[in-house]
Amino acid sequence: MPEGGVHVTKKDRTADILKGITELARTKVLVGIPEENTDRQDGPATNALLGYVHEFGSPARNIPPRPWLIPGAQNGLPQALDLMKTTAQAGLSGNATAVYRGLNAVGLTLQNTVRARISSNIPPPLAPSTIANRRRRSTGSAYRRKATTASDTTTLIDTGQLRNSISYTITKS
Repeated sequence: MPEGGVHVTKKDRTADILKGITELARTKVLVGIPEENTDRQDGPATNALLGYVHEFGSPARNIPPRPWLIPGAQNGLPQALDLMKTTAQAGLSGNATAVYRGLNAVGLTLQNTVRARISSNIPPPLAPSTIANRRRRSTGSAYRRKATTASDTTTLIDTGQLRNSISYTITKS
């Protein structure tokens, strides 16, 4: 035993650190609308298709772009980056549980900022004909039945299904 009664054992953690870095590098947090049936040619439009059309617009359908996904995710980037720093530190220390928790926190953060963007009434306002169509279609929604002007509506929220379909997934490549 060394002088002073202290014995130091060194453990080489290089393999754990490399494993943590590799795991983080292979892992992605994806935020958006998952599309299960991408080869579908008929039937009603899916939330993924509607989300794409609203993000980029459709001149053929006279739908202007109302970007929600990219700006919504950008709004959450500062908080997500802080969470990723903590997650990367956990990965470097070999704490897989903390990495998993951190990645989920990043996904939830971005999911929530994207949903908040959809709720923010993205311009341009709805056309009077769109408001009238919503009102005419609605049998049960007091919100839609009462809307008569653009100020009575939220552009990307009709039934709320698009906003509610926003989710995240953690994938490994």
